[in-house]
Amino acid sequence: MHIISGLIQLKDMKLSEFKESLLDRLVILKASIVYTFQQETAYWTNNWANILSTTFYTISMLIFIDVIYANVDSVAGYMRNEMLLFLFVGQISYYSSWLIHSNLRELIEDVNRGNLDLLLVKPTPSLFYVTFKKIKLFSILRDSIPPMMAIAIVTNWSSLNLSFVNVFIGLVIACLGLIVAHVIHFLSTLPVFWLGESTAILELSEHFEYNVGKIIPLEGYGFNFQLVFSTLIPVLISTGFASSVMLGKSNPLLLLIWSLIITAVFLFVRGVSWKKALKAYTSASS
Repeated sequence: MHIISGLIQLKDMKLSEFKESLLDRLVILKASIVYTFQQETAYWTNNWANILSTTFYTISMLIFIDVIYANVDSVAGYMRNEMLLFLFVGQISYYSSWLIHSNLRELIEDVNRGNLDLLLVKPTPSLFYVTFKKIKLFSILRDSIPPMMAIAIVTNWSSLNLSFVNVFIGLVIACLGLIVAHVIHFLSTLPVFWLGESTAILELSEHFEYNVGKIIPLEGYGFNFQLVFSTLIPVLISTGFASSVMLGKSNPLLLLIWSLIITAVFLFVRGVSWKKALKAYTSASS
């Protein structure tokens, strides 16, 4: 009876700790969204400039696609409307990733300025806080809605062979790909703990992830490149895997399981790397 009672108490303690940990994270998320919204709405001239910038970029991409398909019927097995869906998924992935992406640059600055010390002495989950310190919900909606509407309008959706199951699995894969892409960018910031600067490394990972993962469809790569860019440097998941599954060009369950495994591995690597980086930081500052 004593053993059973002890196990029940232990279970209740763990449940209470889990609830408290979850509540702390929800409080951080709420504060991050409110604080970032106040910052983003302070300067309206910047808001309009960003809207025009993203809209002009999307229009240029649509013109580029029309020019290509005026001369050929398909590229990497993708017809015009399939390529527009690939662009649509890629842009959703791109804008979604920037919800918390600015926190990576702030992490580099905090390490350089010593501001990370203040965070580490607070009773908050440090890795969660540096990840969601700012959530740019307003600016992402502001910048993404006009260009995404433009792509949606010019796409002939009825010509695409889309099924609910494939689209749903594709969306799940896209979310997993966003997590993996964030981990890749996060890992590229960590050299700052040893080198004192890693902005250029972060920018390199940003350009590489976008140009390799969101410009060329999955089927445009040979098998060896597909293998490398979906395992060792998995930049094809959020857009290449997702759009291919949505269009029925790839086995949805295979790519879903593949994406789940890669996500789990990279999240594990992220946790281990963060602990090593904090050890290097505390030993250097002590």
